[in-house]
Amino acid sequence: MNEHIKKLLDKALDQAVPETWTQLSHEQMTRLSSVFAQLIVRECMKEAWEEIVADEDLATETDPLIREYLLGNNQGIVDAVVRFRNHFGVEE
Repeated sequence: MNEHIKKLLDKALDQAVPETWTQLSHEQMTRLSSVFAQLIVRECMKEAWEEIVADEDLATETDPLIREYLLGNNQGIVDAVVRFRNHFGVEE
């Protein structure tokens, strides 16, 4: 498990079962799984948002084909984030 996943799991454990979690009930495991999955989906959404090209950068692009490509790329990112949010029921 990579370090980032371990951090997210620790965060999920802290949110879902701050008490000792070595003897988790079925309900607690379900809650843990839900929190952990939401954290992962939110992290993916955040990573995608960070790839959007800023309006200022688009404005300085002189090549119209590159500008259109970047606008399309931005729209694809927005579409993907909206799909993640809707599919997994996670708010930003």
